[in-house]
Amino acid sequence: MPQVSKGDRAILTFRMPRPYSEKLERHIAITGQTRTDLVAGLVMEYLDQRADELEQVEGQQRLEIKVS
Repeated sequence: MPQVSKGDRAILTFRMPRPYSEKLERHIAITGQTRTDLVAGLVMEYLDQRADELEQVEGQQRLEIKVS
């Protein structure tokens, strides 16, 4: 049975040390979560938490503006 579309997605590949790969395999076997959903969720959470840092232009500081 096909899965419901989650929208436009990019395919990414990466390498990790084998001991962590084995831990990942154990985790997904226990939780039933897919590798893709787990890794994508963790990366998106990481990037969302650092959105302000990522948006800063290199070499410039953020100018804080306060309205009185």
